Amino acid sequence: MTRKIKIGDLVTRLSYGGDIVFRVVGIDEESGIVFLRGEHLRLMADAPLNDLEVCDDEAEIDKKSRWFRQNRFRQLIQKGYLRRKGLSGKMGEYGQIRGTVLHLDGDERYLKACLDKYNELKIIANGYHIPEEEQPVRVQKLLRKYRPDVLIITGHDGMKRSGGNDLSNYYNSRYFVESVSKARELESDKDSLIIFAGACQSYYEALIEAGANFASSPERINIHTLDPVKVAEVIVQTSIKKVVSINRVIKHSISGIQGIGGIESRGKMRLSLPKILKN
Repeated sequence: MTRKIKIGDLVTRLSYGGDIVFRVVGIDEESGIVFLRGEHLRLMADAPLNDLEVCDDEAEIDKKSRWFRQNRFRQLIQKGYLRRKGLSGKMGEYGQIRGTVLHLDGDERYLKACLDKYNELKIIANGYHIPEEEQPVRVQKLLRKYRPDVLIITGHDGMKRSGGNDLSNYYNSRYFVESVSKARELESDKDSLIIFAGACQSYYEALIEAGANFASSPERINIHTLDPVKVAEVIVQTSIKKVVSINRVIKHSISGIQGIGGIESRGKMRLSLPKILKN
């Protein structure tokens, strides 16, 4: 006899062949619908209880996680995303001052992964775990506090079964859209504040219309946990004298053009002379 599913359990969906591991975040006892957040993806979903299987086997969970990472790695190789271009010429005594990032994330575990990546890339980033529905309320106060060059608004999202391009048909796109609008009330110049917004399957067009420079997901696909960081990395490494290549941003992302899109925007890296040495 299978044990009763409870909040916090790791599960897979039988109807999808158990391809994605989810964590149970809510259960509607009356309807028997279970609300899910991706364990390795920025995806939200729901499923009936009888479509779920508890994933207790740590080895199996690790196997699915490794499969996901390896599959993404193969995609990167096939698409040539792993080719890194070096800066042309030598910087001499010039220094680089990169733009700063404010990262709001609806998932605490994903936020930690992103902050670790920012640290690895030597990008100054301030991160906050804020549930998606609270982000519109808190974004302006944090923008005033940090005055970042790049704002990341992300978490989990997904299309509901009813489908259709209406904000009500997405789990969290409406909160991302509202957060972008609130940010633009403070800074309307799209070159002064670069905004990335969205998660898995988010309403891309609505996010761009609200004022985001870059967003997910044009083809409503799932995006990778670190895609927002990949976008920010290109922006803060591009000179303010140059327009960030949209193609470069897309190619540098993990999800590609189906998952990430955007508009022309200026870079956020400045040269200094002489080079500024930190104590």
